[in-house]
Parts: sequence; C-alpha cells; structure tokens
Amino acid sequence: MDLNELVQISTAEAHQRAFLKDLTDAFARFSKPIIAAVVGFAADSENLKLGGGCEIALACDMIYAAEDASFGLPEIKIGTIPGAGGTQRIARALGKHKAMEFVLTGEPASGSEFERLGVINKVFPRQEVVPAAMGLAERIAAMSGPVVKTAKQAVLTG
Repeated sequence: MDLNELVQISTAEAHQRAFLKDLTDAFARFSKPIIAAVVGFAADSENLKLGGGCEIALACDMIYAAEDASFGLPEIKIGTIPGAGGTQRIARALGKHKAMEFVLTGEPASGSEFERLGVINKVFPRQEVVPAAMGLAERIAAMSGPVVKTAKQAVLTG
C-alpha cells in the first residue's frame, strides 16, 4: 500500500480495523472455548465486503460452518492485508504453503473445502449449523470449568 493511500484511510475505517484486532486478540486470550457458527459469508471476495468475518472465525477455538459458507481474506485485492491476525492464524491452520496461496490470491474457500483442509471442525446443512454449535457448547459446558480452561491453555501454548 502506498503511504499516501494509508493517509486516506478514514477515521471510521481505522477504528474498525483497531476494533477487529482487539476483538480477535481478546478471543485468543479468553479462558472459555469460543465456537464460531458460520452460515453465509465470512468474507465476500466478489464484492470485497471486508467485515473481518474470516479473521473472527479463525480466532475462535472451533468452527462449525454451512457446507456452502464462504471463507476469505480478500484484502490483497484492494492493496492491503488482513490486519487482525488472519495471516498468522490461517498459516497455523493450513501450513505456510496453502496459507500463502490463500492470502496472496484473496480467493475464497467454501466450508466444505475448509473442512477438507482441516481449518474448520465440521460442516452441516445451513439450518443445522447453529443447533450443532450449541450442542457442542452444551457438551463442553457440562465438563469441569477449570479443567476445560486448563485443556484449552495446554492446546494453545503446548
């Protein structure tokens, strides 16, 4: 991105970017597991709607999605990069080479493709995503809270 273009970022856009970064960082620090239920677009790379949905989903501990959900980091198509940790999180989920392709092309992937690649836990028909995620949350909530917290931390930090 050209520095002159960077100066032209609106105050509202700068606040939105900072908020998204703070939100995804807070998800990573949260002691309880966070489950994303994605139905529809986590990024719309055709219309370049950059709401950060894919970055938010990647910051969650588990992701359930509709088979036809769309995940993307299309920021490169407008001359910037994902700014809320998406580049690092997608690399941890996919490995360097697949992440490079995904980030450097800005092309989207379906829920089914992300499941095949191991980025998301499970795909479902649209109407089943939220009930399935709620069921998972209920199963986890039935476990010992301190043990769940410790287990989450162990997975995240080794």
